[in-house]
Amino acid sequence: MLTVPPTTLRALLPSGAALGISEVVARLERAGVRLTPCAQASCRWVLRGQLGEREVAVALRPSHGLPTHAAHGTTHDEPFGAEEAACADYELAFESTLGERPLEDYHALVRLVAAAAPELLLLVDDASFAVRFPEWVFETAETNAPPSPRVLYSVHAVRKDGRVWVHTHGLVRAGAIELEMLDVPENALSCLAPLVHAVAAQWIEQGPPCPGERFEAGRELELAWAPWPKALSKHAPRGPGGETDRDDVHAQPAGVLYVPVKSLARTHWRCPSTLAPVLENDPLLYVSRMETERMATLAKERWALFEGALRRHRDLRGYRFLVKLGYEGEGANADQREHLWAEVHDARGDVLEATIACRPRLVPLKQGERGTHDVARVTDWLVVTPHGNVGPDDAIALDED
Repeated sequence: MLTVPPTTLRALLPSGAALGISEVVARLERAGVRLTPCAQASCRWVLRGQLGEREVAVALRPSHGLPTHAAHGTTHDEPFGAEEAACADYELAFESTLGERPLEDYHALVRLVAAAAPELLLLVDDASFAVRFPEWVFETAETNAPPSPRVLYSVHAVRKDGRVWVHTHGLVRAGAIELEMLDVPENALSCLAPLVHAVAAQWIEQGPPCPGERFEAGRELELAWAPWPKALSKHAPRGPGGETDRDDVHAQPAGVLYVPVKSLARTHWRCPSTLAPVLENDPLLYVSRMETERMATLAKERWALFEGALRRHRDLRGYRFLVKLGYEGEGANADQREHLWAEVHDARGDVLEATIACRPRLVPLKQGERGTHDVARVTDWLVVTPHGNVGPDDAIALDED
């Protein structure tokens, strides 16, 4: 049975910040959080809230700095947040095990950090080697929707001789296993990223299928997985990811994804990069029920930011404004729901004007059809800018444009 490791979130505090555990408890109580000491240890507390009771370890200690494998910036060799981390003498750490609803539990931990350490310089998540700035912490703490499944893990790509070892860090603490792909051609890497995220979200919500069992990540996207030791015994990778690369950090329970191709004699394993022709045509990747509901809640909650950016930039070159609209099927498809991407031209009050950008299958709308739609149907949105794409999860960027 898979052992779920605890999650530790570390708030790095500015030099000279005088903070004690009693002050931490007082801040949390003022924020409406009830903590009582755990009988087994003075540094452990029982948190009582909307999700029931859980144990949380609280520690004020010298700063441990950035995680070893923290992501690096694109223009320098120092990890993101290195300058801020150098200014931290102490850190406030919260540790808890994520339960059956890992995103909600993670959200609760972030809210604890925001309430207990409003002066933090950085938030460090060692399980995923992630570093997050205060703006993200407070924005996430204030929203009613949990954060994206992607906050629970990071995706690393190790390159050598044109081959890439793709693997995640952090999924194990969500009750899943880490994902891997071996011998990915470097030129196929970009189109495989959405596939990794789709499978990760599916496994966070449903758990991974049995090894070797076929599952669908999307239409025409059938996959299976094998534990990494078995995968290495079957196919020694030509690139990185072999036995010599398996230190303690990279020896976690992990499943190597492959495309199963059955022949008369046996099933052959193919790298997911063989799906590149399908992935390049924007296939239908399945979105979990959990993620669909989360995105819809967040999209509505931050709709005003989308509207504001639309008013300011819709006539500027390089900007596009897209929404996903949820429609119920008709006739024999009445029990199904279809989500359609559309390009927005205007939005006023409860109505928006948009052109359907995809080919509907279940509803009597046509690709290229322009019309009005209720804002209540919005389940996701995306602002395409010259500097990158912005969705509800990173909507704080729209305040800075």
